[in-house]
Amino acid sequence: MTPERKVVSSLLFVFVISAFCFSQSSDTSTLYDTGVMMLRNGSYEQARLEFIKLISHPEPNPRLTSGYFLLAKTCLHLDKNIETASYAQKLINDFPDSRYRAHAHYLIACSKYNLNLLNEAMVHLAFAVEYSNEEQFDQYCNEFASVLTSYEVNPAKLHVFYDTYPWTRAKSYLALWIAQSYYYGGESKKGLAVLEDMEENNITEDAIAQKRQLREKLIRLVPVVKIGIILPLSGLFTAEANDMLTGIGFALSERKIQRTQIELYVEDSKGTTVGTVQSTFDLLGHNMTLLFGELEGNKSATIAGLTSQNNVPLIVPVATDNGIASIGKFIFQANNNLEIRGATLAEYAFNYLKMRTFATMAPADDYGYALTDAFTQKIDQLGGQIISQQWYYPGTQDVGKQFDAIRLAGFRTSVRDSLRAIGLSSETLTVDSIITRRDLYLKSETEDNTGLIDTRDIPVTSVDGFFMPIYEEDISFIVPQFALSNIQARLLGADYWNNLEILRKQRRYVNGVVFASGNYISDIDILYRNFENKYRVATKRSPGIMSVYGYNVMNVLLQAIDSGNVTRESIVEYLNSMPNYSGIGGEISFVNGGRVNTAVNILEFRDGNLRLIK
Repeated sequence: MTPERKVVSSLLFVFVISAFCFSQSSDTSTLYDTGVMMLRNGSYEQARLEFIKLISHPEPNPRLTSGYFLLAKTCLHLDKNIETASYAQKLINDFPDSRYRAHAHYLIACSKYNLNLLNEAMVHLAFAVEYSNEEQFDQYCNEFASVLTSYEVNPAKLHVFYDTYPWTRAKSYLALWIAQSYYYGGESKKGLAVLEDMEENNITEDAIAQKRQLREKLIRLVPVVKIGIILPLSGLFTAEANDMLTGIGFALSERKIQRTQIELYVEDSKGTTVGTVQSTFDLLGHNMTLLFGELEGNKSATIAGLTSQNNVPLIVPVATDNGIASIGKFIFQANNNLEIRGATLAEYAFNYLKMRTFATMAPADDYGYALTDAFTQKIDQLGGQIISQQWYYPGTQDVGKQFDAIRLAGFRTSVRDSLRAIGLSSETLTVDSIITRRDLYLKSETEDNTGLIDTRDIPVTSVDGFFMPIYEEDISFIVPQFALSNIQARLLGADYWNNLEILRKQRRYVNGVVFASGNYISDIDILYRNFENKYRVATKRSPGIMSVYGYNVMNVLLQAIDSGNVTRESIVEYLNSMPNYSGIGGEISFVNGGRVNTAVNILEFRDGNLRLIK
């Protein structure tokens, strides 16, 4: 027997008995008694006709309210759901103090259920309890509501009624039903929050037991993902670390799907290797699902070594050092490493800019070596030619000798190409002999003995692309020397060229430069502007670049977790095959990248403006 049928049967008994408790006019009593008898015998259509006559009887009509109720009840038996709701609502509207009001709401709930209007049915069940004074009836309503919550009831809509109507008796029941709806919808965290606020007033012992059982189910259903964050919250990069942490928190505040509970554990590395090791051990001791950190490459590599021994995933948010992800199969670099940036720029220069000959000049340190090696190796693979590689020590301001060496290599390439074009030998001795004779001739023609390399009047035209992955502080003194060298090649650079103020100061020398960068935010980027406005409202501060990195990487993790991946292994599997994440200022993609982000921004500076060209 369904819940509504059980209540209908019990109510019928009540009303049959009531018929003999007081005397009425013969006409209304006859109509009432005949209708009740027909209803009891299952002759619903005949009963309906009798009750219609009853409610149509002229005043005085002491059976009017019971007539409306029984008519609504009879229509429900006939599956006339719209009529059921109409007659029951007429009773509620015209006779708000009627002792049948609670039962009328129940009948409306039954009709709404039959019409698949589940949320409306739930609301009328709440009103049925609100105007009831019968514990057994309350229990029937609760049983019916419990059935409905397992269907597609919208708990958010119920919450609106819960918050806006001044409930007294039904408030606790409604909270229970909302929590049940969240449970069946998989939103256990919201369900638990509702139960925490639920009072146990005016509800049956069975309902109290139901609440406790539901709470246990919700607790068991909520998976917990523990994310350990290691950042230098004290030390040299404190501002950057706090900026990133704020971006992480902002991403969490925007989270809409909360089927999984996320717990953040934040540790201060103090910007030292020892602090990094201690922080990592502390977090690993708390059974983290995954770790996030650090800002510097060497610290991130330290964390990677320790987490790999325990098969704990690590997300490295900004470090660009080569090889960090290769430390373990659970390590991911959310920023491009230098190898990928150098190779991507080389592919773009060769395939899209149609460059074939290249020269390079870079600082003689790990940064310069890594980018230059990646760039030149890719050019070699593609069939291009590197005619000269030059280096300078960081801090050196005079790089004239390096440019002279590239000019000489350029002349050699020109002579070699010319000899080959006419079918002559291009052996080194032949090429050097021609250059030497040309140099001697030029010296004899000038008063100050200026030779081929020294004169800036003769351009070098055999270099298509000049790759200079130099630091931003070096741009202001190296690019003017490049212009003086008269090497007519298009400049190519790396991420430190992403400084519009410096580029504009040097625009006469660097117009048209193309460079690779991990993150780029345009002044007209609508996505960033919307993010910036929301961020300022939420945090009372403007976002920095580390805020953006923290926001993007945390959203990638939320995307993985809210897709149902709550274990270490499933999160790793998701990240390995996830679609490109389009974040603020760039994408994150681990496809074919060996767990390193392969989405590189290629930018061009031209006529005072930066633009994204890939």
